[in-house]
Amino acid sequence: MTGRIARSMSQRLMRFDDIASAWPPRDAEPDSVRQLYIHIPFCAQLCPFCTFHRVRYEADRTITYFSALRHELAWYRKRGFR
Repeated sequence: MTGRIARSMSQRLMRFDDIASAWPPRDAEPDSVRQLYIHIPFCAQLCPFCTFHRVRYEADRTITYFSALRHELAWYRKRGFR
């Protein structure tokens, strides 16, 4: 059951339908320094000792993920984040 819920949530987030509803817009503060960590969860092989969120590499999922990532980065850029 929890696997199905997690999969459903992951699919909804990967669609990137409406990020503004999940995170209300907030503009960047002028001259503020920001750091960004981008996690790439795709692995050719899932190691049993790894504690990071990861999924087996599939080309279609990877394309969707990077498309959503570019969309999200553009969303932040429009709000003044550099």
